[in-house]
Amino acid sequence: MPKNNDGDWSEWRRLILTELERLDEGIKAFDPKLTEASKQIQNNIDSKFEKLELKLEQDIGRRLRELEIAMATLKTKASIMSAGVALVVSFGLSLLKILSG
Repeated sequence: MPKNNDGDWSEWRRLILTELERLDEGIKAFDPKLTEASKQIQNNIDSKFEKLELKLEQDIGRRLRELEIAMATLKTKASIMSAGVALVVSFGLSLLKILSG
């Protein structure tokens, strides 16, 4: 007489269904935790990005002010040098006129 394997298969089928249900419950329990962790990570990234953006804006503003001061200083030095050169040239021409005249 052949063995009846229907009882063995029924037992395996029941075990497999039980395990699948257990795994499904675990996944369902894990999903909200994963969603919450994802939100926290995104909020953390957004916060750090905003801080970095603010710092960059402040640094750029500071550097622009430094450049404006440097340009004003250079303009002042150029004006003083131009006046000095004009004075020397004027003095030289006056001296030349006196000596030749």
